[in-house]
Amino acid sequence: MKALLLAGGKGTRLWPISKSQTPKQVVSPFGYPQNLLQLTIVRTLGLGFDPKDLFLVTAQNQEDILKEYWDSSHLNEIISEPEAKNTAPAILLATKKLMELGMDNEEGIYVFPSDHYITDYHPNLSINLRDEILCFRIIPTRAETGYGYMNLHTGGVIRKVRCFTEKPNQETAEQYYQSWVNDPEGAQEEKYFWNSGIYAFSLNSLGCALEKIDPAVYQLWKNSSYAEFLAQYSQLLTIPFDKYIAEKAYNLHSAPLEASLWRDVGTWQSVYEALSPTEPQENIHIGLGQAIFTSDTKSCLVKSDKNINVACAGVQNLAVIIDGDNILIVDKDNPQAMQDLITQLQNNYKDLI
Repeated sequence: MKALLLAGGKGTRLWPISKSQTPKQVVSPFGYPQNLLQLTIVRTLGLGFDPKDLFLVTAQNQEDILKEYWDSSHLNEIISEPEAKNTAPAILLATKKLMELGMDNEEGIYVFPSDHYITDYHPNLSINLRDEILCFRIIPTRAETGYGYMNLHTGGVIRKVRCFTEKPNQETAEQYYQSWVNDPEGAQEEKYFWNSGIYAFSLNSLGCALEKIDPAVYQLWKNSSYAEFLAQYSQLLTIPFDKYIAEKAYNLHSAPLEASLWRDVGTWQSVYEALSPTEPQENIHIGLGQAIFTSDTKSCLVKSDKNINVACAGVQNLAVIIDGDNILIVDKDNPQAMQDLITQLQNNYKDLI
């Protein structure tokens, strides 16, 4: 088995700790000694992967930033995109490298994003992936527009995906979530699950899907050398694997994510949920100084890298993040507010990001 660790995202929604020179893979939003990439490496090795079978997939402009953490773990190659084109081209590039290294066409390849927080993770790594692309499903806890959703055919633990929708609009996400709220014990073929973003396949099963989805790219991927594929990389679509492959693959199947907790750590809301999965009104403090919360303050997160005191009174759902000279105060449950801020920073305050 081989493991591809994806670590090319910018993580702008975790500003101010995640910036161009400190992308989210190398920061610790939870205040742990290890950053997100290091946590992913430890988790993957703990599943039984040999260090030589771990490959880091990142953007060329992040390679130097990530290299010290990768090299210190004595793992295999860093595969760098010449330009950031999202996860579909990045995975095709990485699998092209595995072809060149002589990987068997039926051997399993697991794709692990490096921005996940997972506890008690015990996946079944013995699944035959010769003909199937596998995604791992989760029962949704809200109508989330930032994740993919899947509906499944009847069957056993591993079931064929009937339809896959990446990042639906709010109305559609509500409909998918209500399939659980309205009838939690009903037939699962009527339910819509979250996609965890973790995939598994073989060169054979990925190639079979790619040949039907995009024959021209399949021919390039199948018949070129790694150097030739790299030279044509700029011609590939900039698109997520979820939209390019998962939404269209005829051989997509799903297995449950065998973990006690999973969070895609892309927002301060997800950080809060990872730290307080069962107490939705708990107030949380990470880092230095003190946080003082009045009794009518609910569901707030304070994170500080300075030895100062932060008091919250009569407020709810706030994230207060202090990092260097930057202080963020945001409604953590309002993703649009954070996106509006990032847009303003990118347009008018580029030196801050």
